Amino acid sequence: MEALERTHDVQVWGAFYGDGEKQRIQQELAARFQRLWDTHAPEVYKGIPYDRDTYQRNGYEDDAMLVTQELYDALLKEYEGQEESEYHADLEYESISPEMIGRKWLVVVDYHT
Repeated sequence: MEALERTHDVQVWGAFYGDGEKQRIQQELAARFQRLWDTHAPEVYKGIPYDRDTYQRNGYEDDAMLVTQELYDALLKEYEGQEESEYHADLEYESISPEMIGRKWLVVVDYHT
C-alpha cells in the first residue's frame, strides 16, 4: 500500500487534495486498499473501513468494543493483575483479568502531540 502511495505521490489515509487528478487517484487507491483490507484483515476487524474519516466528531460505533478473547489476548493479557498503569485504566478500578471478557468495553485512545 505504501509503495503504491509513493509511486502515485498520493496519500490515501488522512489526506485531502484540491487537485482533481490526485483526488481521482486517491479514490482509486482507496477502493483498491479497501478490497485488500476486506480480504486480508483479521475477522474481528472486517467491516471496519480502511480509510475512514479520523475527524468524525463523535467517533464511530465500533470505537468501543466489548472485550473478546482475541482482544484480551492482543491488548490486555500482558497487564493481567494490574489495576492501572500508564498504558491502561479501568474506570471501575478493577485489575485486568479474564473476567473482563464479554463484560467490559475496550476503548483504544491514540493520543499524541
